[in-house]
Amino acid sequence: MRKTSVAIMLSTAMFLLTSCQSKEVEIQTQIAIEGGNSSETAVSTENDNFMRGFLHSNSQQREQIFISWTNQKDRLHGSMQFSRSVQSGNRKSIKSDSFPFTGVSSKGSVSLNFSGGFFNALDGKTINGTFDNDELILYFPNNDGILSELVFKESSVREFNIAVKSLSNEVKEMNDTQAEIEAFQKQETANKKKIENEQNAVSQANRSLQNAVESAEEKLNQRENFASKFTSVIESYEIHWKQMNSNKQKLVSAAKVKPFNSDQYFVVQDILYNMDDNKYSMDDDTYQFQDIEWKISSYLTDLNDVKTEIAGNWNWLERVSLQNSTGSPQPKFSKKRSFRNNKQITK
Repeated sequence: MRKTSVAIMLSTAMFLLTSCQSKEVEIQTQIAIEGGNSSETAVSTENDNFMRGFLHSNSQQREQIFISWTNQKDRLHGSMQFSRSVQSGNRKSIKSDSFPFTGVSSKGSVSLNFSGGFFNALDGKTINGTFDNDELILYFPNNDGILSELVFKESSVREFNIAVKSLSNEVKEMNDTQAEIEAFQKQETANKKKIENEQNAVSQANRSLQNAVESAEEKLNQRENFASKFTSVIESYEIHWKQMNSNKQKLVSAAKVKPFNSDQYFVVQDILYNMDDNKYSMDDDTYQFQDIEWKISSYLTDLNDVKTEIAGNWNWLERVSLQNSTGSPQPKFSKKRSFRNNKQITK
């Protein structure tokens, strides 16, 4: 006979009872070890020695079933207590049900008629079996019509309660182990995330400092020869200044010519025109000089900004490198490295 089908049938019954708010009671797995009251007691009685019955223990299915009855002229009144381990998420708990029944016994045979209401999966079911003083065998029908036997051994409420308590301890141990595994996995995940963040910070700081260095090198490569431009502008201004003085002297001389006729008037006008041209050129030289000054100021400002950016990124890289517990990746720059062409320099 296949005994596992009985457990499936009873499990199905318990599921229906749970979903319909039956008599199912969750057994807590926390047990007071010394001097405390156990919360998972399936059956209580003032004197266990007077309450005898039959116990079925299934260690693989982690379930305990206890049947007891009273016999009045072969008329039976009793109940079947069913406690088992159930999975809820990542944790296990103990569930307990009570299935009442009436029945008859005759010459070592029993017939149990289960009741308990419409939502009781065993309601209306009649289970037959045999028993003697030490053993009870019940035959439960499978879905395919085959009868599977479930063997019960003569026992007491106390032994049933001990078995349920042992089951609760086992469930508690499994839950504690699962909690330790989850805590370890959580810590491992946190450690991996921490390492990933540390390494990413170094990579980002390397890239940021690399960009700042490249920006500085680009600025250095774009610098103009301001000294030569200054010299060129000053020389141009000096030439135009000399031309202005020369034309001034010519103007004075031309103005003294006698008689000052119309021809001499046009000579003076030409000289004045040249002097205006000299003045325009000198003004342009002044503008060029001021433009060079502005470019130098702007260039120095850009260099100072890049210097500040490099210093900030260097401090960032230095800090995150010290915080990187793996030592990888390594910083791409050090204080002894030149920013031009990334060449090592000697101090």
